[in-house]
Amino acid sequence: MVDVVAWFVALNAAMKGFLLTLFASTIGRLMFHVREVQAGRRKFWSWQLLYEWPTAIGMGMIADGAAEFLGLTDGQRTAFVASVAFLGPPLIQEIFNIARDVVRTKFGAGR
Repeated sequence: MVDVVAWFVALNAAMKGFLLTLFASTIGRLMFHVREVQAGRRKFWSWQLLYEWPTAIGMGMIADGAAEFLGLTDGQRTAFVASVAFLGPPLIQEIFNIARDVVRTKFGAGR
């Protein structure tokens, strides 16, 4: 039979991790949005603020996976997720560009 208590404990831990990741990534994207507002490139209350939400979710998922791969603890993981979300998709693009250049240099492929 299924151990219901153990199942709920596992579900609670998973939801806590998910919500913390979502919160950290949202804060990271909000920090980016505020920086754009301060620079005069955006208005605070605009559609662009709403458009940051999918980016926050995606960056949170990517950063959480990377944090797990790196073996970061809870506090480190939260800070890592917020930082990666703040830096956004250009960071991921740059990581792929660096990886591509390393592969080209090492294996001479993809020229």
